[in-house]
Amino acid sequence: MSHPAAWRVAPGMTALLRPPRASSLVSQGYTLSGDTLEVLLTPDTTAHQLERTIRTTAGTLVSSYWLVRVLSWGLALFFGVLALLALLILDLFNGLMGRALESFSLSTDWENALLLSTFVIGVVIISFAPQALNAGPEGRVAVMVRRWFGREDQATTRIRRRMGMVTRRGDVARVVVWNAMEPTSLGTSGIAACFRGVPVEVVLRVHHDELEAQLRQLAEAGIEAATFTDPEPDAGPEPRTGAVTGTGGTGLPPADPAPLNDPVAVLRQAFGPVAERALLTAMAFGTLTLGPPWRPSVDAARALPRDLVSGLVLTTLLEEPAPGVGDGEPDGTLWLDRLIADYGLLVAGPMTGGYEFSGPADWPRLVGAHQDTLRSITQRERPSLLRHFLGHDDPTAVLTTLMHAPPAERGQVAYRELLNRYIGLAVSREHYRGLKILAAVIHHEEQGSIADRDLLQMLSIENLTALVSAFLISGDADVALWIADWTRRFTGWRGTLDRALLLESMGRFEEAFTELSLLDERVEAVRCTDPSAAPHSGPVRPGTAGSGAAGSGTAWPGTAWPGTAWAVPDGIPLLSGYLIARTWILLSSGLDRPDAHGHGVRSHLEELTRLQDCGAFTPDPGQARQLENYWALLLEAEGDLPGAVARHALAADMPGVRQRRVLGSLINQGRAEREAAVAAWDGGPDTAPAVLRALGTSIAHLTEGYEGKRRIGDTDEAPIGAHNLALAELYVHAVAQACHPPTDPPPPCPPGPGLRGGGPRPPGRHRIHAEAGRPGP
Repeated sequence: MSHPAAWRVAPGMTALLRPPRASSLVSQGYTLSGDTLEVLLTPDTTAHQLERTIRTTAGTLVSSYWLVRVLSWGLALFFGVLALLALLILDLFNGLMGRALESFSLSTDWENALLLSTFVIGVVIISFAPQALNAGPEGRVAVMVRRWFGREDQATTRIRRRMGMVTRRGDVARVVVWNAMEPTSLGTSGIAACFRGVPVEVVLRVHHDELEAQLRQLAEAGIEAATFTDPEPDAGPEPRTGAVTGTGGTGLPPADPAPLNDPVAVLRQAFGPVAERALLTAMAFGTLTLGPPWRPSVDAARALPRDLVSGLVLTTLLEEPAPGVGDGEPDGTLWLDRLIADYGLLVAGPMTGGYEFSGPADWPRLVGAHQDTLRSITQRERPSLLRHFLGHDDPTAVLTTLMHAPPAERGQVAYRELLNRYIGLAVSREHYRGLKILAAVIHHEEQGSIADRDLLQMLSIENLTALVSAFLISGDADVALWIADWTRRFTGWRGTLDRALLLESMGRFEEAFTELSLLDERVEAVRCTDPSAAPHSGPVRPGTAGSGAAGSGTAWPGTAWPGTAWAVPDGIPLLSGYLIARTWILLSSGLDRPDAHGHGVRSHLEELTRLQDCGAFTPDPGQARQLENYWALLLEAEGDLPGAVARHALAADMPGVRQRRVLGSLINQGRAEREAAVAAWDGGPDTAPAVLRALGTSIAHLTEGYEGKRRIGDTDEAPIGAHNLALAELYVHAVAQACHPPTDPPPPCPPGPGLRGGGPRPPGRHRIHAEAGRPGP
């Protein structure tokens, strides 16, 4: 049974690495699964070698192939013997009749030879004269000579003959040629010569960067091909393979076949040293090759599900050509792209700019198997990285460089500068997964001897302070609290606020209020509750905050409201920070803890609003989002759900706000929308469609916020998003069941405050709304 000829081109090589395809294709050069014959072209593969592969395949498939060959040889032998018998008869006839015929034709032997030669030459000229006259620019005679005497042309002819035989029998209906664009192999013209006119589907597997060139070359060869976008073929059943003598079907030595699940060996044998170098460099600078203290910290932090490597570091290392590689070879960065796009060995990781190792390989085992090679690569390439990345702003690349620096380099000034630069980059870029690894290192040093605190002693006070809030977000509140205590003598009232918020995040609300109360006297010192003390004209001479009095200067000018708190300018950051922190702790804990003046959440927010109105306090975008968020949470507690949804929407759409805060507002907006939808449901099927639509909007916002939190590594608030998302989906199920109840419906689940999250919470209960409103990142 024959099939119509069709040519298709498909990018992607992922399936090439899957066993048993990997072992068969790389070691034998071909594999046969069902009616699909797959062939791998390696560097320097010729048509003669490909013909040997297909001949081996045909020999194992077609039992009649050798019968046909024997019959052909038998017929040739039969006609040869017949010709000899004819000559024998003629010779016998000549002996009986004498020399009459010979004397009749020509008189001498050389004349007979000349006549015979002239006759043969004439027949040849007459036979091939039309083709010689129609010879194109390449010369038809030269083509015919190559076809008769050229080894490669003879091989392509035999390939077409054998493929025609196996396709007619239905043994092969599809031929897949892997690495069809190998520059030192057959090339497009050679593949076209081998399979042109054969009634078989031909699929050319190429790298993604070779697709356009492959289609163009096929068009130039007169072959119309389509792009094949279907998934790559699965491994299928165990392939049938045959022993390939000599150098194997693709010119590769049959000894030392590529081990299963070892992409290093596959790339080396199939594609050469450039491909092998790209993968080995990626393995050398991944986190699996790290030593202490970084490797144990990576494992302890659990910030990375798999081994990870920086894409920028690899690009920097692979830009330099490998030793002994010719100009025509692809460079290392091209093969890095192929490892990602074509082989799936590297996939985008949770860190921005980082890639995880993927595929069927056992990467820890491979790192152990190639450890000597990997060690030599890191020793050769690492010295240039430390200074190189001082000017870069990719936090993953900087962290990778820090982790791979040997102990001898950690005392250098460049290492100290790079470490402090990473903290600034990580905080500004929300690189919380990397910060989680750094937190594990700091925790290890904090638990050890003071004399062994190498990394901690390199950090500036500013960066240590920044790490307090960053570690809280990454889920390392214990480490953040230790740093806050360690640096307390240098941070003043800001450190007290940070510590109070850390205790709140850990659910230690009583301690948080106690810590915050340490600032009560200083806050009162910068307040002036006597409106008559406020001048309405003249220059303002700021007082000094925290001196135990209202200050030595005049108070902040403005319009006086009854009961308004006034503040001297230097105390505005303290007062606003104190009010914001206390408002959040009250909202988070659900505790009713008025201050000395009897003020609660609403009073604090109104005081902040008055400070804004009189120009004393101008919040930055992050603080403005905080205040919108707090007003929304207060409205929720007071039962004004539509107003709360509107406020959360404003907070989520605030310009100049970091992504983490925006994601927190999306979670809060989705939660408030869920509460409003549940509150509008009367339990009957009439209101169910509108409720389901509202819940769908809620789930969309909750999903966006939760997935974003997971993506950036915000382990502090990602569980809050998951909790609220699960509740929303639970309510969707409950409403849907009310619309289409089963035969015996379960009793309805009343939407009590424990599920809906409305109203004050009992002390110590874990919060269910996202905040992202603490000072810092």
